[in-house]
Amino acid sequence: MDDLQQIIHSFSENKQKEFRQFIQRNRFKTSRIDLDLFNLFAKDKEYAKGEVLVALYGADKQDRNAYHSVRKRLVKHLNDFIYLLQIDNDESLASEISKNLILVRHLFNNNLNKLAWKQLNKSENLADRAELNQQLQSIYELQIEHYDNNFVEGSLKELVRKRKLTAELAQEDQNLKIIGSFVKQELEKVKIEAQDLDLERILDLLLNTFDMKDSLFRRPKLRYNFVLIARGIILANKEFYSFEEYVIRNYNKIADSGYFDTRPSNRLNILYIVSHTLYRNKKFDEAILYLEKMQEYLSQVGKGIFNRFNVKCRMLLAACENLRGNVHKSIEILEVMNPAKFLLKEHEFNAQLNLSIYYFQIEEYKKANQQLIKMGRTDNWFEKNMGVEWRIKKNMIDVIYQYELGRTEIALDRIVSIERIHKDLLQTDKYKRISVFLGLVKRVIKNPLIVDTEEFLNRVEASFDWVEIEQEDLQAVSYYAWLKSKMTKDSFYMTLLELMQAN
Repeated sequence: MDDLQQIIHSFSENKQKEFRQFIQRNRFKTSRIDLDLFNLFAKDKEYAKGEVLVALYGADKQDRNAYHSVRKRLVKHLNDFIYLLQIDNDESLASEISKNLILVRHLFNNNLNKLAWKQLNKSENLADRAELNQQLQSIYELQIEHYDNNFVEGSLKELVRKRKLTAELAQEDQNLKIIGSFVKQELEKVKIEAQDLDLERILDLLLNTFDMKDSLFRRPKLRYNFVLIARGIILANKEFYSFEEYVIRNYNKIADSGYFDTRPSNRLNILYIVSHTLYRNKKFDEAILYLEKMQEYLSQVGKGIFNRFNVKCRMLLAACENLRGNVHKSIEILEVMNPAKFLLKEHEFNAQLNLSIYYFQIEEYKKANQQLIKMGRTDNWFEKNMGVEWRIKKNMIDVIYQYELGRTEIALDRIVSIERIHKDLLQTDKYKRISVFLGLVKRVIKNPLIVDTEEFLNRVEASFDWVEIEQEDLQAVSYYAWLKSKMTKDSFYMTLLELMQAN
């Protein structure tokens, strides 16, 4: 796909509508080739360059120079639009200070020194309280450059000392970002390539390399960022049980420090992480309590931060309600969500997949299958954009749907396809349960009567390396619940709820 077309496809439908209004803000033009190009690239189709020229200018007037000028003009409009969106949506203190420093430089350049120092000192107080060390460096550099003892408490030497200390703190911030980047690189191997990695060992090695361990405990900002890195490892290794106490303790410590007072998006983010951890540990009532806290803070933030977190909050609430026995409430939550509010494709497809599962749980199998088909992307697209694990999960759900719809031959073909495409992957420790599950489903398809036998029950029980139910992975329990429902002749949803309440 054309690079420019990829940028346009990163916009939601709602943002595409806003851009069309933006590009026509100067209405003196009756015809806009740049808008025509935008509309062309907004379509879900890949074009050869010749096709684009014909679509814009007709078969007889293919002007390549004009086309390149139009592309440049459209890119400029897109840059301006994205910049204004960022300004509008970024309500962070860092953004406010950065904008303020632009004003300060303007004031100094025009010899309005008293006003400049007033704004500069105000920015220093805000940045210092919020540990914004990159901004503080810029502030101290401006204070040193325009030093005037009429406006500064302390000597020039003191300012230089503060600038040096801030630079050291900023370097610590940067070191943790570098560590996070290394860990993220390794996590991509887990997500996309499904490699087995000792992520905890890698993280410990990086912390020692950058001499970061002491800094994590004395600075709330670094503590918060480290929680995010650790959580990435937990998502890859599925060890939510061991993460729960750690993340709640750190949330409380960071909150007590006042760090979140100037960072509403960080507070919402860690509240979501706590809620999701409790959900994965099957503590649904507790998870909802934290989601209610999240909703309380959502009512106090601006549009940009609200849109970023509200969708995630609603989706997790639906998931919690589902496993509390309120599947119809879960369906209602997802059905009324506006697709235009999804800022990320990841959230949109997760919501669609979850809604499909909820339909399945109330035994509306055709509706569940239609919802799956409605996603309209290829398996390769899902693997590239959502990860190999997500693709396998969707394909396994498809197998179960085909079985319940009585299409057992299709279900069997789907299993054979999964086993062929992911042959090496299914032999790893991380994915061996999936291989076991698919093998059991194949046995049921080939010999339906086997589910009534004690032999099959014993085989199922012996096939998995189970841990205590409260520590067992949520998705693993769900697949087991479906198999068990076939053996007990109970509904899948009721079997699932019984297993969830067993802890």
